[in-house]
Amino acid sequence: MKDQISKLYNDQDGDFSVANYMGSSLAQDMAEKYKLTFTRESNRNIEDYGVDDVVSNFPKSDYVIDNVALNWRVMYYKLKFGKYYVVLTTKMRLIDLKNKKVVSEGYCQKETEYDESRPLTYDLLFNNGAKGLIEETRKLADTCLVQYKQLLQL
Repeated sequence: MKDQISKLYNDQDGDFSVANYMGSSLAQDMAEKYKLTFTRESNRNIEDYGVDDVVSNFPKSDYVIDNVALNWRVMYYKLKFGKYYVVLTTKMRLIDLKNKKVVSEGYCQKETEYDESRPLTYDLLFNNGAKGLIEETRKLADTCLVQYKQLLQL
């Protein structure tokens, strides 16, 4: 039987879950590269991030990709009135459940770069169901994914 990998994420991000988005990508890539079977996912809304809690919630899995969106925020530039940037902070852990240990762990904090040709305004970020904010957050998540994939050698 193939080893199994599961995905654990915190989903407190509304319509677009950064943690779920990133966890899906990482779990799929891990499954493909290492010939693992993807078994299940779980939305974590627990206070304790201890390995023992993760192990007890995934008794049939061998590994878990644990993703957490620690923080995302919209900030304004002090000297550029009406212009904003987005900051995203995430954490990723690959947990070996059989040995009850964290095999790999990383943190990522990224922020949008100012682009004079397309400055982020309040309306651009928050109109149309916050599509602009979701788009910018997804771009930042993609840059964190590159960092995590290098860390996991994917």
